[in-house]
Amino acid sequence: MLGASINHFAYPYGDYNESHVEMVKKAGYSSAATTIPRVNTVKANSYKIGRLDAPKGINTLILQISGIWHAMGFDALKMDYLRSRGIPF
Repeated sequence: MLGASINHFAYPYGDYNESHVEMVKKAGYSSAATTIPRVNTVKANSYKIGRLDAPKGINTLILQISGIWHAMGFDALKMDYLRSRGIPF
């Protein structure tokens, strides 16, 4: 219908369990994404790809992509606190 193959699946509302993963594999998809926030590595399961929210600024994006964001335990409340102190994240 589209004239192109569809290889990637997005779990509705980001929710999935192991039986869903197996169904997606059997349907012939090569990967699938959830809404679980995480940085994906080359070792990540291609049927459980996490997502990151689009950040408010380039500094936050750099922290998220580098993995520092999660390693240091940053979350929205900490970022709001830093912004309120004039730190541009």
